[in-house]
Amino acid sequence: MSARLKLTFPTEVIVCYSGSFSKVVAPGFRVGFMIANKKIIERGTLLKQFTDVHTNILAQMIVYEYYKNYDIKKHLAEVSAFYAKKSEYMCKLIREKLPKEIKCIEPDGGMFVWCTDTSGKINIACHILAMRKALAF
Repeated sequence: MSARLKLTFPTEVIVCYSGSFSKVVAPGFRVGFMIANKKIIERGTLLKQFTDVHTNILAQMIVYEYYKNYDIKKHLAEVSAFYAKKSEYMCKLIREKLPKEIKCIEPDGGMFVWCTDTSGKINIACHILAMRKALAF
């Protein structure tokens, strides 16, 4: 006798948005947020509690006070400009210093760069170079 697997799909669209204040307020603050319906928030809360019981309360209070007392839009503009310069410089160095087979997709915002090896093989030299230069690869 064979078993059958019955797949069911939700009829509603579920949207969940999550983010972090790590790059906005301070990199050491591991405080994030989630915007979703109540059921998703409840399950997310249980998962969070299962992994580390609770986010650092002092860090949460600092983030709260920061948003309450400072111009966050101005700060975001400054932080974005800072990271954009770093990202542009990193992409410039990738183009200039790495082998031509390594191509990068320059980010449209953010600070991570996706690189590919167009030769079709893993380029061990690039891994070694990245490690020597303390780059995440």
